Amino acid sequence: MMRRPDTIAAVILSLCGSYIPGDFAGMATMGSHERDQIVTERDRRYAMGSMVGVDGMEREGVDEGWFIGHPDRLE
Repeated sequence: MMRRPDTIAAVILSLCGSYIPGDFAGMATMGSHERDQIVTERDRRYAMGSMVGVDGMEREGVDEGWFIGHPDRLE
């Protein structure tokens, strides 16, 4: 079961192995309008669940796409 993301450590753990940091790389220095426009255009949806991270390890976390056990997941 995933930890509640109410501490910095829990948030870091939920993003461990996720593709999200790469999705947002380089956006920290952008203006809010430019960043928001890019995020809106990508139209991605993120969720919490069991996932296989970028490192190939299975874990609970937050990421885009299909999660383990989702009926449409491509294995």
